[in-house]
Amino acid sequence: MSDFNSSSIYNEKRQLRKKMRALRDRLTEEEVKTASAACLERLLSLRVFEDHKWIYLYLAFHKEMDTLSMIDAFRNAGKKLAVPRVEGKRMHFYEIHSLDDCRAGTMGILEPCKENVTEIAEPGLMLMPGLAFDQDGHRLGYGGGFYDRYLSGHGGLRTAGICYDFQIIDHVPAEPHDLCPEILITDKRILFTPLM
Repeated sequence: MSDFNSSSIYNEKRQLRKKMRALRDRLTEEEVKTASAACLERLLSLRVFEDHKWIYLYLAFHKEMDTLSMIDAFRNAGKKLAVPRVEGKRMHFYEIHSLDDCRAGTMGILEPCKENVTEIAEPGLMLMPGLAFDQDGHRLGYGGGFYDRYLSGHGGLRTAGICYDFQIIDHVPAEPHDLCPEILITDKRILFTPLM
């Protein structure tokens, strides 16, 4: 029974990933820019952002909510920045001072260079990417499980999913190991999940 359920959820996730990627890919560069600026404005207004010195952020790829355009605002707010690098099946976060500390890695996604960067495991606010979320905080990632593994081994992090408003849907299929963000921030609203 559990094998059937697991297979069913896997297939449901796969179909939903395909659908949500297609919707995101239709965005124009101007729509990405406008939505990212609106999302940033909401993020900066949150107490949880004010309260943390470290911001753990992904470096946007393709038409994800554009965290690259947010870096200057984070630095101007006095925040320290940690970004991920995938090493095997694990993700590690390293401090960067600017995008000059990064290079294109797997699939062209920017990641910290191996030289002159320090691995970080400090308390902070983690901004999580995703293809879809629901109002309970369930998150549809890209299928690698990197954020679930990282968060299960690192306490002291608050979590916020950032996405376009259309990426919040009625139901995201979830499994017991899937970790949910506490807050969802879109270009139109802020939602606090049941974890808050």
